[in-house]
Amino acid sequence: MSVRIVEIDEQHKGWLELVNYLYHSMRDGRSQEALALALKEMVDYSNNHFATEERLMKKYHYPHLELHRNEHESFRAKVRGYVENYNKENMVLAMDVVQFMSTWILNHIRTVDKGYSNYLIDKGIIRR
Repeated sequence: MSVRIVEIDEQHKGWLELVNYLYHSMRDGRSQEALALALKEMVDYSNNHFATEERLMKKYHYPHLELHRNEHESFRAKVRGYVENYNKENMVLAMDVVQFMSTWILNHIRTVDKGYSNYLIDKGIIRR
């Protein structure tokens, strides 16, 4: 599931590792504080990853930057909702949080991220 950009591929791998950590934290019944910390780490990592992608797309004038940015914002909004509910109600994080994150990330990489990756390859910026 590589986008053939080493830095981005490494970030995707780290991102999925965080989703797995969040899943195992919930499955293993870790404390509310540990879950909150894992969720915060996921949010921070996502924001850093999105910033890296968007800088890259902007640098090379990717024509669909705004659409891609909107995808990122959609993810942020959904995750913000989970975080707000968690913080307000101190609810136990449901598995649907992990399901949403893992499904969104995998679909995003396979479709949206492949779009800018192919653009950079076609422009000769990245080699196959």
